[in-house]
Amino acid sequence: MKNDVFSLKRFSRYFVTDLRAAISNYGISLLVLASMILTIDLFSGAFSSLISGSWSGIGLGVRSTLMFIFFLAAIISAPSKIYGHITGRKEGTAFLMLPASTLEKFISMVLICAAVVPLAYFVLTAAVDFLTCLIDPTCGVAVISEFSIFRDKLLTALQSDQEVPMALAAAIDSLSSPLLYADDIASLALAFLLGAILFRKSKIAKTIGCMILISMAVSMIFTPIIMLSTFGQMIKDPTVIMSENLADTLPFLGWIFKHPVLVDTVSDTIWNVALLFLIWLRLKKMKH
Repeated sequence: MKNDVFSLKRFSRYFVTDLRAAISNYGISLLVLASMILTIDLFSGAFSSLISGSWSGIGLGVRSTLMFIFFLAAIISAPSKIYGHITGRKEGTAFLMLPASTLEKFISMVLICAAVVPLAYFVLTAAVDFLTCLIDPTCGVAVISEFSIFRDKLLTALQSDQEVPMALAAAIDSLSSPLLYADDIASLALAFLLGAILFRKSKIAKTIGCMILISMAVSMIFTPIIMLSTFGQMIKDPTVIMSENLADTLPFLGWIFKHPVLVDTVSDTIWNVALLFLIWLRLKKMKH
């Protein structure tokens, strides 16, 4: 019996085709963004040579900042570049006629935007950064190597300092893990994927506008609740702020402080599930 919902064989063929189309539509843009560190370093060195007579590349701080900025640019722009065309009448009709189910198209979209593009950028930019430091010693150490060294030094210092609470050291240890932010990256990618297939024009600008409005609405709803639940005791007894164990005095604040990873993971999961549902619903209801 033919499965019209999901077939692994059919999905594999469709995913390969979709991935090739994504590379065709966004591959050059991704390569440009990933290679910008090397380009800027060469420009900086050449400019420094003209001004001062000595070559001076871009340092660790500048390279880290640039990597983050270009990473955001890749995550934000990729969905519109890869899938933004399906909101057009002709392209949308062609998309609906592709030999794959809605579920298969949905999974392929999510994998490419939330996993393939971020991972590809990370691998490419890490390689370019390593190459930049290799050919230009004035740049110093590669960002990945320096981050690992800095994280180890920070955790060792916190754990050896008896004045630093163990809960704080454990929280910083958890929050400094790069894997913790995978769901945050997925959230950003999914938000702009939804905007890419929802809006016909000004996709990125409208998505950013909607995100700002949603953030304001959420803040207006939950900030008074958190303030009342957390600082209600402080209103009754202002001297509680001087307590040596503030986390135990304010249980809600203390629970968040002791479980930062859980709080971040749960909030991101709720947001991601909502975005996935909206993307699925948009694809399901799409007609041309």
